[in-house]
Amino acid sequence: MKFWQLLDIFRDEKLLLVEVFSQKKWRSYLPIFYNIENVVKSQDRTILDGEIDDELLKEMCSKTSKSIYFSSRKNVIYSYKSEYADTEIQLLDAITKFSHDAIEEVFEKSEADVGGESK
Repeated sequence: MKFWQLLDIFRDEKLLLVEVFSQKKWRSYLPIFYNIENVVKSQDRTILDGEIDDELLKEMCSKTSKSIYFSSRKNVIYSYKSEYADTEIQLLDAITKFSHDAIEEVFEKSEADVGGESK
């Protein structure tokens, strides 16, 4: 997952981002996070498009209560409990089942088509 995608998914959980980025092993992300406005303004793609460590992603997902909802009939994931959704998936499990692009999109646009893309 790219750094900007992580920030987008957890944009409403800034305290969680600070908590995880404050840990010794992830502390290098903290100054970037605090300076993110300038990073975005300058479009520093090295930082924004940088791949984050899977362990960091798993840690963030294990600490959130976020879920996604999957419709097996429509092959769509939702960020809310849709009438079409038949399965609730914790975010920690979702990151192994669906592409990271689709997971970011679901939190950006409320839903994402996953077709047959399960990992």
